[in-house]
Amino acid sequence: MNIISFSSKDKNKFIIISQVPFKEKDIISELTKDLNCLYPFRFSLKKNKPLNLEDFFFLKEKYNLQLIFKLNGFENHEQKKLTFNTPFLYYKNNILLPPVLKPLYKEKKKGRVCLIFPEKNILTRTKILNEAIFLGAEIFVNIGEKKGKNKESTSTLMTRYLLGCNIALENIIKINIETLPDCIFETLQILELLDKKENLEFFIACSKTQIQVISKTIRKLRKKGELQIRFRYIC
Repeated sequence: MNIISFSSKDKNKFIIISQVPFKEKDIISELTKDLNCLYPFRFSLKKNKPLNLEDFFFLKEKYNLQLIFKLNGFENHEQKKLTFNTPFLYYKNNILLPPVLKPLYKEKKKGRVCLIFPEKNILTRTKILNEAIFLGAEIFVNIGEKKGKNKESTSTLMTRYLLGCNIALENIIKINIETLPDCIFETLQILELLDKKENLEFFIACSKTQIQVISKTIRKLRKKGELQIRFRYIC
């Protein structure tokens, strides 16, 4: 059994990401679910690795996988970078095990703004993104710089996932800085430029390890009179 991903442009071309060394049904079921966290990704032909390599490391460590990144059907390819879809499991007898479907965004609640703080662990990050989707936010603010060996910012990776969940690009704001309180003030400035400053309801989506630092920073800003709005937290 292999983990593979099809090219976004040609399904006759694919990449083998890793061989799966175990057969236990419960582990395979969990891996199938976790593969859904590897959103469509870009791949560097020159370096023979994805631009979000750090994300693959978390699955490698969790399941003790060996990453091989073997391309199939890309002989004499002229492009320097390729784009692949979300990976899935492939049996040698040609039976496909499809990935768990992402939560589809169906209905937004007007005025809800959700600031999504970056998380290095892709499994935790995806869980946070799903919470923001279930919240029914109208505007998603993806915050995050490049992490570890990732060559793309976390805000870009989060945007890619949200787009795959049927969220319109016009409802997504990217903030490529994550220092507090700069990212909060930049968000408010952008919303003001978009003329979205009235009757807004603000939420912060973050990991449980982040909430203490974020809430403490916001309390200090409110105490100094530098921030008037109130946030609710989803973790």
